[in-house]
Amino acid sequence: MLPIDDPKKLKAALEQLEAEKQRRIDAKVEKGEAVRVKLNVVVGTEDEVDAAVERAWQRKLAELREAGDTRKIYLSEDDWVIITGVPRANG
Repeated sequence: MLPIDDPKKLKAALEQLEAEKQRRIDAKVEKGEAVRVKLNVVVGTEDEVDAAVERAWQRKLAELREAGDTRKIYLSEDDWVIITGVPRANG
């Protein structure tokens, strides 16, 4: 067991766990058991990012489920979020 007071070992362990998680997701996607989707989001300010990504994710999930896809769905790591610097009107 790793000592909890060694930040370097904890960081290494976390990186190893994240790599294993990605390896497992990649294997599921490769087998066709899961699908990875890419989101492209444009927002006016950085404050809008989280809500806009969540809305885009929910829309994509609904679209895939409506089309009959029942596989596990993961977000792609290469999503695009563009922040224009121009605030959008609400509504």
